[in-house]
Amino acid sequence: MLEVACIKWGQKYSAEYVNILKRAVAMHLKTVHVFVCYTDCKDGLECASRPLPPGFKGWWNKLYLFSLNKKVLLLDLDIVVVGSLDVLLAGAGFKCIKDPWAKGFNSSVVLIMPGMSGVWDQFLIHRPDKKLHGDQDWLNIVPGFIPEFCFPDGLCASYKAEVKGRGLPQNCCIVYFHGEPKPHEVKEDFVNSNWHQLRGVKA
Repeated sequence: MLEVACIKWGQKYSAEYVNILKRAVAMHLKTVHVFVCYTDCKDGLECASRPLPPGFKGWWNKLYLFSLNKKVLLLDLDIVVVGSLDVLLAGAGFKCIKDPWAKGFNSSVVLIMPGMSGVWDQFLIHRPDKKLHGDQDWLNIVPGFIPEFCFPDGLCASYKAEVKGRGLPQNCCIVYFHGEPKPHEVKEDFVNSNWHQLRGVKA
């Protein structure tokens, strides 16, 4: 069964962000799946949770999911789901977002496949968290940036680079809010209907 996963570490995001994402996934993903939050604090969560390995901060925890050696759709908490997520599962193989500003990956949405545990194994050996800025820099090295590994243009759109002041791309299913602002700070119609309206809704 497909696992849809998110990471909640520290105090940057509240449990509400996890619960809204779970509700959005339930609405927009027909593929049979289980939703799991990997976290250092499960208080207030309305979904299954599993502990993170100790000793790693923030986004570096995403790499741990490669060690699971199974198909996982990893979603950042600061995304707004605006369309069917099943399209992200089309084809075969690892997929990630092409960064809108620089050559390389943005890891706001990652489709992890079985057989990729080496991403985590090599991370433990080399500890790039001591040298690089973030997890996506490591993905540009292991497995390495290849354009064919990217989701089709427009499916996952950057709010700052591709949506703000322009509107949603025609086939968009996810808007990701890397940096600032975050969804709770934005009142555009697509955020109101696909994020704010899910606040307080019971699963």
